[in-house]
Amino acid sequence: MYKINNFFKISVLLIIIFSSFLFGFFSYRNQNFLYVAIAKIYYFFESQNPKLLDDDFTEIENILNSNEFINNQKLYAEDIYNYVNNNSKSFRNDLINKIILPKEIIKINQKEPIDNYYFKKFFSKNIKNKFVIKVKFYEIENFGILEKENNKKLFIFIGGQGASRTPLEYVKLIELKEEIKKKGYDILTLSLAGIGYNRHEKNISFPSNPNLKRINISKESFKKIITGNTKYLRHIWLSYYDKNYPELFPISLFLSGNYYIIKRLENNYDEIIMVGLSGGAWQATMLSSLIPKIKYSYSFAGSIPKSFSVPSWNPHELMGGESRLWHQYDLWHFYFLSLFDENGLQNRDHNLIYGADDKCCFYPPYSSSFDKFTEELSIKGLDVIILENHGHHIEKEILMKKLIN
Repeated sequence: MYKINNFFKISVLLIIIFSSFLFGFFSYRNQNFLYVAIAKIYYFFESQNPKLLDDDFTEIENILNSNEFINNQKLYAEDIYNYVNNNSKSFRNDLINKIILPKEIIKINQKEPIDNYYFKKFFSKNIKNKFVIKVKFYEIENFGILEKENNKKLFIFIGGQGASRTPLEYVKLIELKEEIKKKGYDILTLSLAGIGYNRHEKNISFPSNPNLKRINISKESFKKIITGNTKYLRHIWLSYYDKNYPELFPISLFLSGNYYIIKRLENNYDEIIMVGLSGGAWQATMLSSLIPKIKYSYSFAGSIPKSFSVPSWNPHELMGGESRLWHQYDLWHFYFLSLFDENGLQNRDHNLIYGADDKCCFYPPYSSSFDKFTEELSIKGLDVIILENHGHHIEKEILMKKLIN
């Protein structure tokens, strides 16, 4: 029996090492896959010792809740808040010029023929009052689906990289949709660039950095089902460089499609609520900061300031990693800017929501310590919520409370 147990443990370790090697080899991320393999071995043994996990949890929690850490972070966050508070209008304009493509290269079609695209299947039973909106720039197309009942309120959902990447197939949203409509909202659903509605079936192209020599992206890149760790999920946009707009960051390719879809519709509505999950929640933060017509925004497991993130968490350069943009700005800039309207008044709400049982990125003590910190920071309109017995998905009850009110 002893030999069998040892053989089993050795086999498991070999499988982990081999899997980690393959993961690192096939990933375009800047990862040291030997480190990943060692980390997986370490945590395999660690998981057999709950007391050790408890000790680690307590140590991390003590650091994040220490007076020294809190005081330093408070000074840092308050400095950013004061800057945004005093300069919200000019700061927003400056950001738009850096991370959103200019209007002159954008083409929008609000009545895209449904029969031309694969999402015809979503409307096979009833296409009445459903519209496809297409935004095109360079040779890239982004789509939004609007379910319109001529209401004066709009509910926007942005899917992430996993089960929600094609929003109209996301079970949690399907369960919520009819109740949203009963509350008098039209519904706009969006996907991230390159996946979901925006999964490209033909070659795309855009100006690139001449040093990277990668302009054309073949449709072969998009054939596999994207679940969140795919090499072409966000990495393709990093080579973007247009000599006509040298000030633009690569993130502009990632944000501009959904930005212009919302901007085209915003004047039709008196109230706009935006909800996002995972990568879509990260984008909900970014877009709500840039579009002041969005009154309430809800980010489910989307982002957390770097100081409160899991040390091993390695966000992509576009979304908070080691890039020029994130050397200049912090997520705090976008959290705070999401609170100010077009006149510089602090009258909007931004909600950052995390699941206590989320195994992805923002589990306690990181999220719970961030929650305590924001309570002490006490910024009007910025709310952090930790949901017990909750994983990586949206929460109907929280959204319905806002819709009812």
